[in-house]
Amino acid sequence: MDQRRKDQAAGNHHAGRDTVLDESGHRRTEARRAQENPEKAENGKIAVDVLEPGQLVRVNLAGLQAEGVMFQAAVTDAVGHIVKQTSEQPPKYLVKLLFSFRGVSEVEVPAERIHANK
Repeated sequence: MDQRRKDQAAGNHHAGRDTVLDESGHRRTEARRAQENPEKAENGKIAVDVLEPGQLVRVNLAGLQAEGVMFQAAVTDAVGHIVKQTSEQPPKYLVKLLFSFRGVSEVEVPAERIHANK
C-alpha cells in the first residue's frame, strides 16, 4: 500500500496535498480554500483579477478627481472598458467610460475600485 493510501486509511484524507487550518481549526486544502474564498491569495492578501484591455467593467468613481472634475459620492457604478494598466504598484488602470461626466471619458482608477462584469 502506498503512503497516501496508508494515510487515508488512518483518517488523514488530505495526505499529499497542501493543507492548512482555517479559522475554526478545520483542515482545508489550498485548492478548497481558494474555491471557498477566491479573493484571498495564499499569503492572505487580496488577489486582484488581471484585467484585460477591452474588458467591460464597473468602477466606483466616488471621491476621485480627473481632469478637474470631482466625482460625487453617487457615482459608484460607472460602466466602462479597460484601456490599459497604468501602474503595477499600486495597480491602476485607465478606464474608458461608456459616457462622459462633464467631458471626462477616461479615468485612471485604482484596481480595488474596479469590478469585472460577469
